[in-house]
Amino acid sequence: MQGLELRNLGMLVAGLLSVSAVLADRRYFALSGVVLALATIKPQMCILPIVWMLLWAVNGWAARKYLVVGFGSAMALLIGAGEFLLPGWISDFLAQLSTYRHFAGASMLELLYGRGIGLPLSAIFVCGLLLVMWRRRAASEFMPTLALVLAVEVLFVPGLKSLLNLVLLIPGIFILLFRDPAIVKTPLRSG
Repeated sequence: MQGLELRNLGMLVAGLLSVSAVLADRRYFALSGVVLALATIKPQMCILPIVWMLLWAVNGWAARKYLVVGFGSAMALLIGAGEFLLPGWISDFLAQLSTYRHFAGASMLELLYGRGIGLPLSAIFVCGLLLVMWRRRAASEFMPTLALVLAVEVLFVPGLKSLLNLVLLIPGIFILLFRDPAIVKTPLRSG
């Protein structure tokens, strides 16, 4: 609710990532790719989900190529329109990437363990996550891996330490609830 009150774009990005995932799960690949491209308004929140979904799509190219085509076409249109409206924005954006770390602050792991331990842990998490993504690329079910990617991303991406970004955990919670009917049907015990 705080994110909505603050009009934080992270809420929109989380929603776009969720919509893109649902569209891909229902085999609306081109539309999924377009929505995934729209999520890039906050690249730090969506870079790993984009990597995962594109890797998954490329691995099943015959059936999923339109996810890549939709994403690439929408990104080309967005970048082209941005360059038309604000010439030179790409070089300005790239120049500012080095200052983002100072602006965004530490990752969750750095806050918990300090920079000396947090940075190596972040590197370990990134390598482990990339390995999991590589091994799961042929899976027909991409949602559980997407939920893992979003959860791990909250831990090691600088700037996602805010409680507002925990909204990225919601898709994983829903995946768990709907994939395991026993969780949903278990009655709550009182007293």
